[in-house]
Amino acid sequence: MKSKFKSIKAFAVLVCSLIALVSFGLGFNGMRKANAENVVPVIANANLNDLTGNMPTGWSTWKALNGKDESLANISFSTVKGEEAYEGASLKVINRSGDSLIRGVINSPEFEIEGGKTYLLSFYYRSDSDVTTSSLCIRQFKKNGDGTANTYLWVDAATVSGSTGGYRLVSAPFTTDSNAAKAMLQLDIAPTGENAVYYDEFSLEKLDKLEFNGGFERVGNMTTPLGWAMSNGSDFSFSDEIYYDGKTSAHIVREDYASAFTMTSLAKTDIRAAASYDIGFRMRSENSKGSKATITATYYGTRGNVISTQVSPYVFLKNGEGLSDWTDVWIRYIAPQGSVAVGYTITISKGKTDCYIDGVYCRESGSVAYIEDFESISNEGIPDNYSAEPEMFTGGKLVLAGGKQAKTEIISLLYGNGYSVTGECVTEGGAKPVIEIKWLDYNRKLLESKKFELKTTNNEFLAEFIEPQGTYAEIIYKNEGSGKVSFDNIRIDKTYDPKTAGSGWEAKWVCFPYADVAYGGQYMYAYYRKSFTLTEPVISAQIQLTGDDVITSYVNGTELNDEGKNSWASVLVAHIKDNLVVGKNTLAFRIYNQSYYGGLLFDLELTLESGKKMRVSSDNSVLSYNAGEKPLDGYDWNKTDFDDSAWKSSFVIGAPPCMPWGEIVYKQNAESLPKFTIKSAEVTEAVNAGDTLEFTFNAHISEQITKDLTFKVNFRSKYVADEDEVMENWLVPKLVSGKKSSEWVVGEDNIVTYRVEIPDYLTSDSYQLQFDTEEFKITNSRYAGNIIRGKYVAITSKEVALTESHIEKENGRVQLIVNGEKVAPMMYLREQKTVFKTQYASGMYGADVDLMCLPNCRSYNMNSSGSMWTGYGEYDFTALDEVVYETLQGAPSAKLMLMLDADPPEWWFKKNPDAYAVDSKGKKAGISYASKKWREDVGVYYQALIAHVLAQPYAGHMFAVKISAGATFEWQTYGVSLSECADFGKDALKAFREWLKEKYVTNEALATAWGKKGVTFETASVPTYDERKAYTYETLLDGKAQRNVIDFHSFASDMTSDSVIYLAKTVKEAIDNKWIVGTYTGYLTHGLTYEANGLANAAIARVIASPYVDFLCSPICYDERLLGMSASYMMMVDSLITAGKLPIIECDSRTVYFDSKTTNPALLGEWGKTYTLKDSVEALKRDFSNMMIKGAGLWWYDMYGGWFDDPEIYSMIKAAKAEWDKAVQKPVKSNSKIAYVIGDDIATTLAYSFDGTYHFLYEALYEQKESLGHIGTSYDMLYLSDIEDGFAREYDVYLILATNVTEKQKAAINKYLKKDGKTIIWVGVPGIYGSDGTMSVDYVSALTDITLAKAPTSYYGIRIVGNETYTKGLDGKLYGWINSTKVDPMFYVNDRAAETLGKIYNSDLTGLAVKAVETEDGGYYMSIYSAVGNIPEELLRNILRICGVKLVESENDVVFRNSDYISVASPYGGVKTIEFNEKVDVYDVFKGEYIAKNVSKVEVTMEAGTTMLLRTEKPGSSKPDIPDKPDESASGSESGTSSGESPVKGGCNSAVASCSAVGILAAMSAATIFALKKRKKD
Repeated sequence: MKSKFKSIKAFAVLVCSLIALVSFGLGFNGMRKANAENVVPVIANANLNDLTGNMPTGWSTWKALNGKDESLANISFSTVKGEEAYEGASLKVINRSGDSLIRGVINSPEFEIEGGKTYLLSFYYRSDSDVTTSSLCIRQFKKNGDGTANTYLWVDAATVSGSTGGYRLVSAPFTTDSNAAKAMLQLDIAPTGENAVYYDEFSLEKLDKLEFNGGFERVGNMTTPLGWAMSNGSDFSFSDEIYYDGKTSAHIVREDYASAFTMTSLAKTDIRAAASYDIGFRMRSENSKGSKATITATYYGTRGNVISTQVSPYVFLKNGEGLSDWTDVWIRYIAPQGSVAVGYTITISKGKTDCYIDGVYCRESGSVAYIEDFESISNEGIPDNYSAEPEMFTGGKLVLAGGKQAKTEIISLLYGNGYSVTGECVTEGGAKPVIEIKWLDYNRKLLESKKFELKTTNNEFLAEFIEPQGTYAEIIYKNEGSGKVSFDNIRIDKTYDPKTAGSGWEAKWVCFPYADVAYGGQYMYAYYRKSFTLTEPVISAQIQLTGDDVITSYVNGTELNDEGKNSWASVLVAHIKDNLVVGKNTLAFRIYNQSYYGGLLFDLELTLESGKKMRVSSDNSVLSYNAGEKPLDGYDWNKTDFDDSAWKSSFVIGAPPCMPWGEIVYKQNAESLPKFTIKSAEVTEAVNAGDTLEFTFNAHISEQITKDLTFKVNFRSKYVADEDEVMENWLVPKLVSGKKSSEWVVGEDNIVTYRVEIPDYLTSDSYQLQFDTEEFKITNSRYAGNIIRGKYVAITSKEVALTESHIEKENGRVQLIVNGEKVAPMMYLREQKTVFKTQYASGMYGADVDLMCLPNCRSYNMNSSGSMWTGYGEYDFTALDEVVYETLQGAPSAKLMLMLDADPPEWWFKKNPDAYAVDSKGKKAGISYASKKWREDVGVYYQALIAHVLAQPYAGHMFAVKISAGATFEWQTYGVSLSECADFGKDALKAFREWLKEKYVTNEALATAWGKKGVTFETASVPTYDERKAYTYETLLDGKAQRNVIDFHSFASDMTSDSVIYLAKTVKEAIDNKWIVGTYTGYLTHGLTYEANGLANAAIARVIASPYVDFLCSPICYDERLLGMSASYMMMVDSLITAGKLPIIECDSRTVYFDSKTTNPALLGEWGKTYTLKDSVEALKRDFSNMMIKGAGLWWYDMYGGWFDDPEIYSMIKAAKAEWDKAVQKPVKSNSKIAYVIGDDIATTLAYSFDGTYHFLYEALYEQKESLGHIGTSYDMLYLSDIEDGFAREYDVYLILATNVTEKQKAAINKYLKKDGKTIIWVGVPGIYGSDGTMSVDYVSALTDITLAKAPTSYYGIRIVGNETYTKGLDGKLYGWINSTKVDPMFYVNDRAAETLGKIYNSDLTGLAVKAVETEDGGYYMSIYSAVGNIPEELLRNILRICGVKLVESENDVVFRNSDYISVASPYGGVKTIEFNEKVDVYDVFKGEYIAKNVSKVEVTMEAGTTMLLRTEKPGSSKPDIPDKPDESASGSESGTSSGESPVKGGCNSAVASCSAVGILAAMSAATIFALKKRKKD
């Protein structure tokens, strides 16, 4: 049977009469079946020709002020005819309003509709305005006819921004609410400037049953695809030259920097609720700039109601010449409960686009790893990604003659999983069908192969295998005989998952079927019932259960005692035999969910009187009920006879260890454990710690053991009584001789010997061995409790020697020194025991990662095991010891980083309520970093904890301490969000007043600075939320009128830095400065609104300067993690390196082993989620290369456990670690020629306006980092405060983003940066604040040396004016948030001596200009001013080329480079040309081979979606395995071989050109030079 979800292409079956009716308009809606009995919607006066006065009859218009002053509104509505109209009369709107929130609104007459139906609205629209946006809302009204608005349904597919170049047909489908009876159209028009927009010819049609045209096949002579509505048909054409399947594809060509292009399918695909689907399309692209593709899946219920909408992660289209391979744009998501169909919208974002789209699909994923039906034949005559001959594919089958084969490759299989291969296979003659699978590593080296000689039954076959190590799997279809063999409907399914198969659980996590499983049940009570019948008494009944977050459990109405009911990590194990009866029994649960995800997990093991075994566990048969925010009171819902017929089946989230809970330990019922008797046992009698010990025993079994036992062993002092609890240090031994337990023979001797390494943390003592009682049971009474009594081993340990570590800067590199040795700063950060397994530490340890970090845990719930700080002077560090030993079990010689949390327990808050941070709504949010009492008390707790650690036998393993506080341990200020601010707590107010007194000294000075008469240090208050809102400007705080807000922001940052420094000092003193100490903080580039004040830490320079802080850590920036994105830093890492501090970057991108099909797919994209092992490996390679080249450290953060647990990942990490070990032994030099400099305190000056700050920072920070990441070389990131004593090194180009620039910083800029040959790019309003808080454009003019003026309300965009130097090839390019007028203030260039490089969007004001400025030494520096953030990468490339910088010329790629290494992360691959300043040998690190020697240029062909890391060496220092090429460049393939030799071009061997005054003048236009000469004469 063919796949249900293949793209539909067979349109020949359409009747000719339908084709004859098709026109341009019907192209969107021709495929429908009418239903005469249904309501036919009619919009009165839809063509607008019936006029009353000068307006269409029945239509109304009005002004939406949206809270703005009416005096700013200036909107005109009218009708026009003749050439200005589309046909007859058209409605014309001009919105000249002075604020972008003021909208012109048009309402149609009301019209009848049916609830839960899909309609297609079409109209003609024209815009002569570059800046406006037209939006559509469907206002719906309830069936009761009372006129009450039901909903406002905004139809994104009908949104059009910018000018249209004439009338455009806009078509957009929408689905009405199930209870809607009437509706009206509402058109919303943003300010248009002086130009107009027009509307005409509205039509509305109901769409019933549609055929899905996922292949974009052409019908008749149509110019648009049948069954699709698109935002602009002129951007679309059919292509019959490039297609994935069928005969045509959708070819999209456009250049639009204002609005996106959308295509929405009018047909839907039937789906099953709770099933997992892959939904997407295939795309090829080229010559595109800045555009991204997504697919939106809209899930519909039985009434046509929208249940959920999910958007995919975006995929950047390919820049440059040459079509990419077919690329998937897709999501994987579990269909929400109640959904029965899914619809599709394809979106191409603003920018330049040339792409082909085809093969829209919706296919069940679940256990499916691969499907091939041989139906999708591309324009090349074969299916995509095949090596075969076209004639092999016929009739939807693969047909092979004798001796022929066809090959494809898949990357969807995962190590250790079991798979089945099924399909249809028909043989003729002497055919011999074979499928061979070859497994290749991430370097494409063959690891293993397996051949399946197919045996068929009814022309179907089955083959099975366990996936070995490998990144790629080649599937080769063969006919090794004669005759002919045909293959069809090949399918590979996962049949075994080792992660769940060995958990012990038969249960699955379930929850109420919310539309949004992750967040839908927040702060709600959910109830669950499971009934079952017993036909005989039970002799054993053990239940294990847990719930997220608070669970109350009942058996037949009786509540179970559960001390851990408030923590899902605490599993209740209870014996409930006495609660059960013969007949009907009911398990009932109430769960209150406090946040993200809620769920229930239970598993009941029963042994009946007859000996029969029974399991009752949570699955989709569990009935559930959502009670909302209040519990059910007065109902007997937990009783057996309760009527639950109206309750719903539960939604299955997954089997343990599924996300987000991870590993939940299942305690085997003692009766079901394997059992054996030990006839004899021998143990090594004496051994030194660090050596190995052997033990041998003879086991007898009466029943076959079906699994292999680990025999993990604990060493228990012989002097400890059996009933005493001891610290458990479980170690997994290795089998030396004998058979595995699954191979033991019943009734015979089974003699086995195991060997285990004795850890160095065991103290000298006499020990006996103890085996895990939850793994098996030894039946000898002598060995009760699995303790091998009478066999003792004397272990002698060495005296504990503390590890010593420090950070030092040497030869340009910040070195981590451990016990006097330079070590690579690569670490593994494990998580809590709920998601951690010893094997994860073992895997990293086996990859030579021997620096490990203990998990981020609260002091009051260490390792999910309870509180360590239980009262003043009262501590319990048992949980800390456990987490240390857990880690060392997998990595016996590892060095460990302690994690010390500073958030206090609840008991401490009760004693110190003034220490709460209180938000603007009066809510106690968490600890206030202004509390001195808190700092001091935490310091005492830290001292006690460290004293405990130093007294433990594991103390020698510690090498570092990380201190943390805040919501996710990253020093976020509690109470700060988009809707609230902080800190209104008592301790904060007191500290703020003390801070003001220290800053201003006198009340008079305070009152003058704040502009508030009478304010004193005793009366000064924390600014309210309203006081922080936009006042004079939309983006920035007024330096005079809102000085109190700026002061408070600065104070809050100081409190964070004070706390960090105080606690770091406390730790340093407690450890006698033997270990390095650091923390998370300083996320300057990550905050994109005023909310950054809770994250950025404007006082970071004080932390960096502190002698008590050695390292700072932060994650890779979110939403910058997909391959081809910048993967940049939240901190200004080069400032840390300059200061001799080690930046450590947290690599927590979600690998293929993070499995969460209910999480928003777009959010997963922001987190860097990858779906194949190949993509995971290549992203990790990029992150490692980035950090090593930069000189930062990293830790692999295993947030949910098992993210890196794959031999291919470990193999890559081992190779990376080996290279880093070599790199740290050599000096390193940054060769970055451009520095990105950001003001430390930029966040403190932001007004509380979302649009005003987000539009500014999104461009100037987020997008700017992406542009810098694609300039073809490296760049450095520096805090502006570093300039005060001069930067550590000079750069050719400085890109400066700041608002407040101090007098000292201005003087330093003039002294150190404004030098001959330098280029300074100024963004926005640097230096706008005076020392007294006044704000002036003159301050910015003086700093930039360019005369500027305040712009009127302007669009935050620049249209570039091309020239032959800086803006070469960029004429007309737009950058910025061009539709926004919310960024304020904005300046424009008013300087005759400056050359215009760009105009502010939709104006004639110069917003981008360059000026040659004479320097004190008689030379010139180039001052470039941009009113708008995000200097385009092409412009930066032009500037760098002028400075002689050698770039990797590929705009899709991200390049990292220093003096010894270059790395390229390439989403689309291709030939990369890399030039060097001198001749070098070039070594491919991951491939482990030299690709060229003695060359100054190398060409390497990269595979799409891969990362390359090259090391350069002096010629002759490498092994002579490649002939020298003294006068030639080298060309290498991705396999590392050299080929295609050609002469060196472009003077590759010449010295790098310097940016001297001569070079600068050569880059300037004649007009600029003339102006410069004239100014000099004057």
